[in-house]
Amino acid sequence: MKKLFLLLASALVLTVKAQKNPCESLNIEIANLKAENAELTKQNVYYKETLNLLTPIKTSTTDGLKIDIVSATASRKNKTLSLTAIYTNVTNETRKIAASEKIISVDPRGNQYSSINLMMGANSRWGTEVRSNIPLRATADFRIGDNEFPMIRQLTWFLKTNENIFTEIPINFENIPVNWVD
Repeated sequence: MKKLFLLLASALVLTVKAQKNPCESLNIEIANLKAENAELTKQNVYYKETLNLLTPIKTSTTDGLKIDIVSATASRKNKTLSLTAIYTNVTNETRKIAASEKIISVDPRGNQYSSINLMMGANSRWGTEVRSNIPLRATADFRIGDNEFPMIRQLTWFLKTNENIFTEIPINFENIPVNWVD
């Protein structure tokens, strides 16, 4: 009887130990999968934001240069309008792109606004050398005062290229929706 009891006790202990090891390995595997899932979720959010950033509201192409307006955000608090665009050289050669001093926007009431701050490329108005089909970001700010409007009725963006440094190329957009914050 003692031998039978000892045999049953050892079988029970071995069964419990055998079950504990797979549980531990399964818990470790679950923790690893959770960490991998969290990383993939972060990457997914990043790519969704990037896709939203590159989704154009309005697009215009002139003289081998494509400009996509991706956002127009106005602030009641700062009384400014910020415009974000992606510009792409659609020719097969590297070009230098520069923005003129003026970007002019017109609201639906006919009020005109000139840009007060313009950034193309790395902190300058002169874009870096723009390679073919590589999108780059540009931003422009306008002081709008107390005026509120649902859209920019017309926007004219004047650019220069290294081929036509003394000629301003107007690129026109119409009916750009404005997102108000604050």
